[in-house]
Amino acid sequence: MQKSFLLFLTMASMVFFFGCKINPADKFVGKWIGVTKSFWDGGPEVVQMNIEKNGDNFLVKLSTSSSFTSKPSEIQIGASLTADGKLKLDLGSLANEMVVYNEREGTLLWKGTVLQKETPEIFTRLKEQQRKFKEEKAGKY
Repeated sequence: MQKSFLLFLTMASMVFFFGCKINPADKFVGKWIGVTKSFWDGGPEVVQMNIEKNGDNFLVKLSTSSSFTSKPSEIQIGASLTADGKLKLDLGSLANEMVVYNEREGTLLWKGTVLQKETPEIFTRLKEQQRKFKEEKAGKY
């Protein structure tokens, strides 16, 4: 009786443990933010990426804003997880782009830009960098 109970308890624990494992794709889900160099004026361009699950795939809302533009540019892109654990942005006839998760740093890498989980403090700091660049540039002309 006791052996049967221990065997049942072991099996139930294994089912629970393996059945509740975290989906590796979930590491991409969330709001991410980073800064890159603007194509237009060389200043800081804030990149925001909001990644949501959409069934077996993902929906990526990408927003960029620089000191050159008055309004952020926004786009929604479908994405899927590749066999090697990268997030592939499906851009149709354009080249597909990959988003890589850096396990050690807990960051994303996209087109050479490092994105970290967005917090109000990080957002404010990056926007402040843009404002200072714009003021410095305005003072030169």
